Amino acid sequence: MMRPMLAVLLATLAVAMPASPARAGWSWCRSDPVVTIGGTTVDISVAIPEEYLPAAVGADGSMRFEIRTPKGVKRHVVLSDLGYNLQRAEIAFADGGGSVTDGLIPTRVAVQVPMDESLLAPGEVVPVELTVVPVNGAPVVVQGTSERTVVDLTLLGQDSPVLLDTGDFL
Repeated sequence: MMRPMLAVLLATLAVAMPASPARAGWSWCRSDPVVTIGGTTVDISVAIPEEYLPAAVGADGSMRFEIRTPKGVKRHVVLSDLGYNLQRAEIAFADGGGSVTDGLIPTRVAVQVPMDESLLAPGEVVPVELTVVPVNGAPVVVQGTSERTVVDLTLLGQDSPVLLDTGDFL
């Protein structure tokens, strides 16, 4: 009983508390789901400048993540917070190009953060910082926009053997 309440509290705090400034003059607000890819726990953090939080909170629809890995890699969601507008993020896994070699998993993470356009100036672009932190590797940070931000990286899988779609084991 206590664990689910703690998870909700932590998720709410992660959304509500501004992060430390990553660019001069901006305070950032973060939202971060946690997934496993090939047995490796991965924290995916999306940050927008605090000044755009009202546009994110007022948006219709959920933040959308697409995570691509080679076919047959085991993937699942560990934790998804409530996002900026208190609508749980949509996290979709898809098969992408490449193959697993020596436990190395080519991975693409893409995110879209919906905004209430009525709260933005015409043509205004909302910056996004996407950080992917595998438990067994270095953080990868990229900047983009709320329309779509993408990071490509290679993860070291911790599953052995890798489960293939055919049900065979290596």
